[in-house]
Amino acid sequence: MESMQINIAELTADPKLIEGEMEPEVFDFEGVEDIKGVLPLRFALSLQVLGTEFLVQGKVEADVGLDCVRCGEFFSTTLVDSSFLRGYEIEEGVDSINIAPEVRESVLLCLPNFPLCSEACRGLCSICGKDLNKEACQCEEPEEKSPWDALDTLDLSESD
Repeated sequence: MESMQINIAELTADPKLIEGEMEPEVFDFEGVEDIKGVLPLRFALSLQVLGTEFLVQGKVEADVGLDCVRCGEFFSTTLVDSSFLRGYEIEEGVDSINIAPEVRESVLLCLPNFPLCSEACRGLCSICGKDLNKEACQCEEPEEKSPWDALDTLDLSESD
């Protein structure tokens, strides 16, 4: 992973704002199987020294492509962490710190567990496989059989 180096010598107790974009290659999203494409990651971060630490806080966001878990269609969405907050110990003899791994983790934690192209997505027919968002199918739902149905046929009356 390349870097998002922060030069510690340039930081003071007064917040320093850094804004910009970084290419997704810096964050190694290629190995994440759920993400199908990433545009440059955008960030607006405030850097500030607090005693023996420096604090990074702000917003990071990335436009990504995902597959819908219901219909399988590719769609684009924006992952946003508007409350990015990390503290870093200032170690003696260290001139800079790479914050790219924490920024990457922040974006990955914004990934939805079940990505949907829309909340109203109807998914695929479980019988014929048609995309129900595009057309209705004529399949009839199979009658569900419960393993408990066999109990309905039991004759529990006493017979002598």
